Amino acid sequence: MRALLLQTEGRLDYHFSRIITKVNLPVIIYIYALLTDDISVSVYVKLSQEYSNVVGAKVSKDMSRTLDL
Repeated sequence: MRALLLQTEGRLDYHFSRIITKVNLPVIIYIYALLTDDISVSVYVKLSQEYSNVVGAKVSKDMSRTLDL
């Protein structure tokens, strides 16, 4: 949980990359708005293109961004 409190995009990218590579399951990228800032669409796209087990994203802070994803 501590990693999520480090709110830069690079750290969130690193955090999710580490998890994604360690599990052999489909992954939904979820940013819990109470603990972190939002993550840019470019980071979602990068992770989904880099890892085949990323299957979705949950956006709970700014629903207008779902159209960008």
